[in-house]
Amino acid sequence: MDTCRQIARVRVEWASECERLLEAYMQQCGRRLSPQEQDEFIVDQLLFADIRLSCEPCLPASTSDLDGVTIQGRFFLQIIDIVNIAAGQEQRREDTSNRLLKVCFTDGHQVVFGIEHTPLHGLSTKTPPGTKVVVQNAEVRHGLLMLRSIDILGPSFNPTLEGPATPAPTGLPIANTPTIALHHALPAPVAAASYTTDQGRSPIADAMPQEMPRTQTIDLDLSDEERDTDPAIRHLFYGPATTMPPSQQRRAPPPQQQPSVRRPTPSTLPTPINAPPPATASPRPDPRQPFTYLSMVEAQIASAMSPVTLHFKAFVKSVAAFKFTDGYDLMIYVEDGTRTLLVSVNPMFVERLMGVPCAEFKHAMAVDIPKATGWAQQMQVRLQVLEGVMTIRFAPGAIPQLEACEDLTAAMTLALWARVRVGTT
Repeated sequence: MDTCRQIARVRVEWASECERLLEAYMQQCGRRLSPQEQDEFIVDQLLFADIRLSCEPCLPASTSDLDGVTIQGRFFLQIIDIVNIAAGQEQRREDTSNRLLKVCFTDGHQVVFGIEHTPLHGLSTKTPPGTKVVVQNAEVRHGLLMLRSIDILGPSFNPTLEGPATPAPTGLPIANTPTIALHHALPAPVAAASYTTDQGRSPIADAMPQEMPRTQTIDLDLSDEERDTDPAIRHLFYGPATTMPPSQQRRAPPPQQQPSVRRPTPSTLPTPINAPPPATASPRPDPRQPFTYLSMVEAQIASAMSPVTLHFKAFVKSVAAFKFTDGYDLMIYVEDGTRTLLVSVNPMFVERLMGVPCAEFKHAMAVDIPKATGWAQQMQVRLQVLEGVMTIRFAPGAIPQLEACEDLTAAMTLALWARVRVGTT
């Protein structure tokens, strides 16, 4: 166990369980292992275990908020995902000649990202998730670890860590997200858990480790998706004009005052001769109607086994990507005041925003670029002011799709008023 303590800050309960497992293994073998064999056994257990169970957090708090500093010391980390951000979207899982790796790590408490500052020969896009590494004296710039060297301790051989990542509602790999603080992305470590080795590592195979909940991904895309947009219209979606100044950003409208209603006094009420039976209470309004909030349905979306369609009062925050090679393919960020969500836009809805079918727009891009640019400019303007009740379809393993957006109607206002009134009574 001393060897592991030199590598990582192992948890006391994990160390006790690991030593108990070692004793059981030696009893099964019928002999006592040498000190070297015991160290190898325990290190194998450390590599196999989920770092959330085996280790205390080691990174400085809020590492993603640091900039221009060097964090001193050795940090035992677990790899969550690796992509090659120098390649296009379709080649990010390949090691190209000009590769630039972006690595997503965790110390079991917070998620951090690292950039391959100098070539790291021990890492590749094929390095499996769960691999344990040691990063030493890393420089941090804008929350990113500048990786100049890294010690690879070995893969985990743990199927719950090396298997395909559980897709979030939008299903994007976590290393494709920008550098943002994700201190609550991982669940709290579970105490009292059983640990065991992989069948290929030791004869003990009577129990497999408990499957831990996987890290939920944050569905934001890298800005270099703009390379997929035709250069002739790229500036319309990724230039400075796309960002609205703070003075023009939408603000929540002031709450409308409830219309004053004169309540009848007892003297004005008619005196009933035969009082009717008391009215039965009307059913409570659906809290998801006429719209709900992303923060309220996160658990429902994550656990849904079949497609679900929900409504949100939201607006378009920015454009993530736009392509038209095989039909309109528009990706945007929408926000409802509680969360920001990356969605694809239904091609028919894109056609309404553009004003022309994709085939006509594609033809214009080949023969009349100014005309096509005008259509794209028109769509950009419409996106900048697009706000209302958005219908978004969530399907397991797929990016949510924006189906429609409509203005708040009188019927929606009445439904909202009924919901609010019940909530205040």
